[in-house]
Amino acid sequence: MKYFAKLDDNNTVLTVAPVHEGSAATEAKGIAFLEKIYGQSSWKQCSKDKSMRKNSPFIGGTYDEGRDAFIPPKPYP
Repeated sequence: MKYFAKLDDNNTVLTVAPVHEGSAATEAKGIAFLEKIYGQSSWKQCSKDKSMRKNSPFIGGTYDEGRDAFIPPKPYP
């Protein structure tokens, strides 16, 4: 199983979707599969064990393009 985070226009994580490995042999194929189901959106492949993009994505967290990393939401302002 591979995982993909759906991002809004501000790179905030909206949801995390699992995709079977047969439909996501590469990140591009996984994104194409999700876009076929959900329509055009911004998706980034991720992992639950922090082995990809430095952290696991959390709903409400963000994706930092410069660091190629998911940033968890702050618990306090």
